[in-house]
Amino acid sequence: MTLYICSGNTCRSFMAEQLHTYHYGTGTADSAGLAAYPGSPANPKAVWALGELFVEPGPHRAKPVTAQLLEAADLVLTMERAQAALLSSIAPEYAGKIHALLPYALDEQDDVADPYGGDYDTYYACAAKLDEAVRALKGRL
Repeated sequence: MTLYICSGNTCRSFMAEQLHTYHYGTGTADSAGLAAYPGSPANPKAVWALGELFVEPGPHRAKPVTAQLLEAADLVLTMERAQAALLSSIAPEYAGKIHALLPYALDEQDDVADPYGGDYDTYYACAAKLDEAVRALKGRL
């Protein structure tokens, strides 16, 4: 199982999880946030952006990262390099499976920009970048 991590688990990691599930099947991905407010719904603009990519997202409620989620994951992908570094420092026993998504999947030294507060175009651009990265994982899962 691939675990996607962002800040609040309502935009980026949610979209990445849904895209991963769309491409690779149910039960292959999960998501959480480093500062998630438990039970928060997915951002409506994130849901819209997924729809534009023909992905019908399943139900979602934000949840924080836990040791149990990290343990269950085969691969942990964060949206930002700083998030990967932070997570590796607070959970060093899992550091070997924690990576920033874009450097890992696309060999790009960028972060997935947080669309929170942006317009629909910003969310679509984020979803499209996530889709590119998730598709690139195919040979690495």
